[in-house]
Amino acid sequence: AAVLVAVTVMEGPSLFLRWQSDYLTEAGELRRIRLPDGSEMVLNTASAVALDFDGGRRQVKLLAGEAFFDVRSRAGQSFIVAGSYADIEVKGTAFAVRVNDSRDTVVLERGLVDVRRQMDRLDNVVLKPGEMITAGAAQMSAVTAVDVNASLAWLGGRIVFREQPFDKALAELRRYYSGSVILGTGRFSGKIISGNYSVADPGAAIRTLAESVGASVMSLPGGIILLR
Repeated sequence: AAVLVAVTVMEGPSLFLRWQSDYLTEAGELRRIRLPDGSEMVLNTASAVALDFDGGRRQVKLLAGEAFFDVRSRAGQSFIVAGSYADIEVKGTAFAVRVNDSRDTVVLERGLVDVRRQMDRLDNVVLKPGEMITAGAAQMSAVTAVDVNASLAWLGGRIVFREQPFDKALAELRRYYSGSVILGTGRFSGKIISGNYSVADPGAAIRTLAESVGASVMSLPGGIILLR
């Protein structure tokens, strides 16, 4: 009984996510999926979705991570993606949605999308191609221009950083690595980096990033990477 309780505490969130989801990816995995209506969905690393295509509905719930949607237009039928804080409604378009504990981020490649905050349905914005927005529990951000090629580089297995703080870039690459990364010092957090990294081997990408700011890298048993 004690073992069962311990496993439930440790693995509970992961098991619950698996029970809820129709599709999911592990760390470092990229998965392309043809949806029942012919639209295409691409799941990024450590992501999960639940589908509802019954009774003419076209709805996807993004439970974790990030997904790109290339939506096939159907007369009179909207396509809705629900994040943690916002619903994104479209007819036919291509866009990406990313969720975390504090906000949803929507990046539009082409077409138009209507982003509505779930806590206030009147709080909505229509995005145009090359724009992005974030939505949280209390409000939505201003609409900003975005470099779509850089933001969606992950579709081709790459991550692009342009004038990013080191710690933010490291956090992004950590999403693709199944092991643990320990940063043993704070002296690199203020350094600004730019680069184009392949996530086919996220461990190598993390080592290259660390070495670019002068950090030493040590590989430890169990897939642990120590930076200092």
